[in-house]
Amino acid sequence: MHSANYSVNQFSLVDEKNEALTQLLANFSWQDEPLLKLSLPLFPQIDAISCIDDNATLDAFRHNLVSRLKQLKAQGQSLNLSPQLLDKLSFMWAAFLDERVIYESDIDTTAWENNTLVSQLFGIRNSGETFFTLVKQLMNDPSHNLELLQISYLLLQLGFKGKYHGRRAIELNQFIAEVSHALSEFGVLQTQNHRYSAYSKVVKKPYRMLLKPGIRPKWFWLTCIVVLTAAIGIYQQELSELYANQQDEYREMAKETRQYLTAIQPKNQFIEQKDFISQGSHLGQGSYIGQPSSMSNDTELVVTKQQPSDTAQQQVISSAPVANETTAILSTEISQPITKPKTGKRYLVQLGVYDRESAAQQLTSHCSNDTYPLQFGHIDTRTFVGYVTESYAQANTVSQFFQNHCQLVPYIKEYKP
Repeated sequence: MHSANYSVNQFSLVDEKNEALTQLLANFSWQDEPLLKLSLPLFPQIDAISCIDDNATLDAFRHNLVSRLKQLKAQGQSLNLSPQLLDKLSFMWAAFLDERVIYESDIDTTAWENNTLVSQLFGIRNSGETFFTLVKQLMNDPSHNLELLQISYLLLQLGFKGKYHGRRAIELNQFIAEVSHALSEFGVLQTQNHRYSAYSKVVKKPYRMLLKPGIRPKWFWLTCIVVLTAAIGIYQQELSELYANQQDEYREMAKETRQYLTAIQPKNQFIEQKDFISQGSHLGQGSYIGQPSSMSNDTELVVTKQQPSDTAQQQVISSAPVANETTAILSTEISQPITKPKTGKRYLVQLGVYDRESAAQQLTSHCSNDTYPLQFGHIDTRTFVGYVTESYAQANTVSQFFQNHCQLVPYIKEYKP
């Protein structure tokens, strides 16, 4: 066993800092209460527990407590106090100091828990329950046990919980109230109750209930800060990666959206300086305008105008290749020639292009009208049907007319004679 490495002066300094304890001890009448007088040397040990910072100091402190408890019993015998009374007093202090060391010390107290003062001096392991059993026995005859009841009440006010550790504060407070009532019947607590409560508020450390024995608060909070900092860093990194992935997905979605919008946009009905002829079949082997195909650059276009009479004849003036350019010539052999505009662009509302002239005749018969007489011409072996307008606005009007009249969609393009 190690010798004590602290002095009485240390305890004096601790005692001087604790004003509540100083006031409490100064106002007791120790001469009339020998048990309280014998307990006086143990009070400084309460605050000395918080000064223990290593196992060597803890072993020396334990040796000092054992010596003081034995000395307490020896002094009590010199005062002719019964051994049973002294054993009960020593047991209460041993149980209180055991709990105080286990729950208040900042170092590992596993060895102390395995070998407490109560188990060493009295051979008892369940001191937390035995303490309250003993106090209940004393309250059965409080008049003959007032001093021990005062000691037990004082230790309870100093924070002893025993078997009521945890979430049983209501039961503990009820038990303390019973002890207080038993003492108040004999006028013991009239001038001392407030001093007990004041000291208990000073020395109690509720936050220690959250920590296991041996864990220092400063290391606990330092560990919490490190873990929290690491968690925040990991969270920020994961969050930044998530945002980066979301940005990539948003950019890809925007790109696909632009492509989709471009794909679904309707094609222009008018393309400047380009001629288109549809390929396919409608009313034979032709098709309505709206499916244009390019026209050979070496083709000369000849268009004739439909006569009001059903016996009108349509002729091709000429169809011959022209080198390095596309030339469209509109000519007719009819009694009433087509009037050409003097200024501005002209537009052809083209209804269809066919491989067989009979199909073009069928379309002409189907869409025949007096408002916009149809014109048709030949490109090589293909025949087209349409109407030439003087402006693009008129071309749109004519196109809308034929959409309603013939149930087809014409194709508008610039006409260059």
